[in-house]
Amino acid sequence: MTAMRRLRLPDRAMSEINITPLIDVMLALLVIFMIAAPIMTGTIHLPYGSAPKPGPPPKILELSIAADGTVSGHGMTLNELELQAQLLAFAANPAGGILQLQPDRATHHQRLVDVLSLARTAGLQSITIESPAP
Repeated sequence: MTAMRRLRLPDRAMSEINITPLIDVMLALLVIFMIAAPIMTGTIHLPYGSAPKPGPPPKILELSIAADGTVSGHGMTLNELELQAQLLAFAANPAGGILQLQPDRATHHQRLVDVLSLARTAGLQSITIESPAP
């Protein structure tokens, strides 16, 4: 009969408390408060920017690329050597400048990549590509 009594222990009050869920909730609250506390303090000090120094506007070299891949600038069609020479002369300007490419909608992407490669080889750093008007 003593064996049966030992099996009936759940009828008695449990003397242990499982605190694992309590610890999980407390850790979650701690993380939330650690994230929220800096936000609740109010101000965030950011450095002030400076205004750009006024100076002459940068020179712009506009080149358009036609659908058949021909490159033209200043109303003249340029072959590969003329294009390289013009890009090198423009890159030699100590004040720098911006190369502005205007490809046609039907221009093959490879031709645009070739012109970009020539510009990078010439040493140009500022290059923009304008999308053609619809």
